[in-house]
Amino acid sequence: MEMIRLVNIDKYFDRKVLSNFSLGIEKNKIIGILGQSGCGKTTLLRIISGLETPDSGEIYINNKCVYSKNKIFIPPEKRNIGFVFQDLGLWPHMSAEKHIDFVLEAKEIPKNERNHKTEKILELVDLENYKKKYPHQLSGGEKQRLAIARSLAQEPKILL
Repeated sequence: MEMIRLVNIDKYFDRKVLSNFSLGIEKNKIIGILGQSGCGKTTLLRIISGLETPDSGEIYINNKCVYSKNKIFIPPEKRNIGFVFQDLGLWPHMSAEKHIDFVLEAKEIPKNERNHKTEKILELVDLENYKKKYPHQLSGGEKQRLAIARSLAQEPKILL
């Protein structure tokens, strides 16, 4: 079963970035998108997540149409997609554990359950000993793992 399906996607900025692009990604698959700078990799991910709209085409997530020009637009917050941004988007004033707790609190999870989930998520990405550290105190790889952990805390169906 295809988890993500893109059909005939076009996207223009000052030039055509994606042209008649179609792609199917099956459930439980990990894929990499490679290409030179400016070829549309980030634009493609932003289109899948709903942060960017294509100029034409259709997008399906779990066999449900989430975008069709002039017909359907399911906003990003309703797509259940986690996104780890290229710049990581870590908040400098929050410790590693607060990054995770913040997401769980927004989901209205009770405090005692949030503490347990935060521990488990940090353990999953091997940051349990760094929970009190702030982004400026982490290495590049540790920052990446924290950004992934924060996205996983949302329990997304898809992680970009």
